[in-house]
Amino acid sequence: GIGGILWVDSNASAASMFAALKAGREQPSADVAAAVGSTEGGAMVDSVASEFLRRLPGIGEGNVRAVMRAAESLYDLGRLVLEGGDSALRAACGGARPFEALREFMMASTPTAS
Repeated sequence: GIGGILWVDSNASAASMFAALKAGREQPSADVAAAVGSTEGGAMVDSVASEFLRRLPGIGEGNVRAVMRAAESLYDLGRLVLEGGDSALRAACGGARPFEALREFMMASTPTAS
């Protein structure tokens, strides 16, 4: 599509312009748009998965993409952590300290309700 910047002098003008641009087109679905994710550097990024991973100990903004490249899925990440982590995953985490924080969290027992 064609990209560009539209400059208008009022909200009413902006609404009118967007209505004209959308004429004859379906209203976009928020669910479909959210499921698609976004692109970053030409690669598809699953924003839900990356946000989930960022919440794990040892994984943050600085290493989440590298961890996603090192493990193909959350299942794969768990498997690699349980096996002690391969060198690629340790490197993706940023070294031993972040990897061990992740491993300790994933290996911790979960308290059960009585």
